[in-house]
Amino acid sequence: MKLKRVIPVLGLAMALTAATACGSKAEDTAVRIYGEIEEISEEDIIVDNQSDMSSQGEMILTIDPENTVLVDGESGLPLELSDVEKGGFVAYLGPAMTLSLPPQCTPEVVFTNVSEKEAAPYYAVIARKPVAKDGCLKVVAEDGESYVIPDTAEIKPFRTRNIVRAEDIKKGSRCLIWLNEQKEAVRVVLLDAE
Repeated sequence: MKLKRVIPVLGLAMALTAATACGSKAEDTAVRIYGEIEEISEEDIIVDNQSDMSSQGEMILTIDPENTVLVDGESGLPLELSDVEKGGFVAYLGPAMTLSLPPQCTPEVVFTNVSEKEAAPYYAVIARKPVAKDGCLKVVAEDGESYVIPDTAEIKPFRTRNIVRAEDIKKGSRCLIWLNEQKEAVRVVLLDAE
């Protein structure tokens, strides 16, 4: 009799925890993971997450064409899921993940064609108004990371041919950022450029 009561309670507890935070610092901050792409299907990328963030090992990244940004990590060009190949990746996961085995998550951004995780681009949502000083723009992302964008950095839009400049980077801008060895931006791609 007691077992009949425990099972519904356990089922309810599992349902309430079916979507968990992926280990982010803040509830709405994307978590950076990296590893190897093992398999690509029509809707998913199956990866081996080698980072210590989120769930290590096999993970299914469900690609939402409306909300997931797929990018070539070397060129910065947009990709379709059919363009993705096996190899290194870096992904930024949203705030929810299933507790299934393997876990599943819909990422915000996936960089493919990544040879070294240290050289992979970063995804940043700008947290406050950027500060311009000495020929550089200093931005702080929602995850607390700071980036220096010198006036020599290439700044371009994503999926458009619009002309964008450093002053187009504002609070709330979603950016893809490539850094050099000195940790300064060499390329910035604005995802929401108008």
